[in-house]
Parts: sequence; structure tokens; C-alpha cells
Amino acid sequence: MEFKMNIFFSPYKRPQDEVKEVEVKGEIDRSLPLLTILWQTERKMILDTRSLNESIPRGNKGIKKVKFFPFDYSTLGDLGEIEKKLNEKKLKLVDPFTLTQVNIQDLFFSDTYPNGTLWKEGDKVYLIIFHAFYTERIVWEGEFCNLPTELKGATLWVGAVAK
Repeated sequence: MEFKMNIFFSPYKRPQDEVKEVEVKGEIDRSLPLLTILWQTERKMILDTRSLNESIPRGNKGIKKVKFFPFDYSTLGDLGEIEKKLNEKKLKLVDPFTLTQVNIQDLFFSDTYPNGTLWKEGDKVYLIIFHAFYTERIVWEGEFCNLPTELKGATLWVGAVAK
């Protein structure tokens, strides 16, 4: 009998959901630097702080629900295709601040639903990802082309909100 274990994510059974909806509780202070807010997730941070600048999407106050859709990591480089699929559902990518709030209010959410969002700055695509790796909970942020090879082939639940 062959035993295959996905060591990247937690040992919990991978969810078979097509969509996971999460209620956002509380408000996040969008005037603070994202790095300050990320500390509240109690995670090991692997960040490209050059991209954590003023041009990072801050989103709108009052977002109450985030829907998460599974995408294969290998498809994340095509931001236009992801936006097109979400647009068909009258949704847009969640901003990093709201996504961080979801992971603050449930520190274990990414154990079952490794999640993230993307944004474009110039000609570069950036991601922020919350996931569990071995026994650590990590937040990874950086340019798509620098995505760790361990992530390729895995599933990321991309957050989206109503337009």
C-alpha cells in the first residue's frame, strides 16, 4: 500500500467545496501599513517588503463576505483569466487587508483553505498567501515569478468580493 502525504498543507482532509463563503467580522484599519496588520496573524512571515508599499490595494470598508474559489497555483500567473472568471460571477479579487482580517479572525482557516489574493503593479503580478507548511503557519507575499516551487501543483483558495 502506497502512502502519499501532502506535506505542504495540514493533515486535514482537503475540502471538496466549490466555494467557501466567510463572514468578515470587525473592521480593519486600512490606514495602517499592511505589515503592521500582518503581525496580528501570528504567522511566520516571508515577505518581499518592496511590494508592500502605498500602491497595494486597500479595498473598501464595509466588506461583510468573502467567497473563496479553488485555483491551481500554476494558473495564478494569468491574472486576466482569474479576473475574467470572477467577473462572470459579478465578483472581484479581495484586497490584502480584508483577506488578512479573515485570517486574523480564524487563525486556523488556512489549514483547511490555503488562501490568497493577487494584484498587479505595473507589469508585475503580486500575491499574498496564507498557508500551513509542515508545522508552521506562514504568510508569503511577493512577485508571482518568485513563488516557491513547493507551491506549484497545489490548490489556493482565491478570495473574492462583490463588485
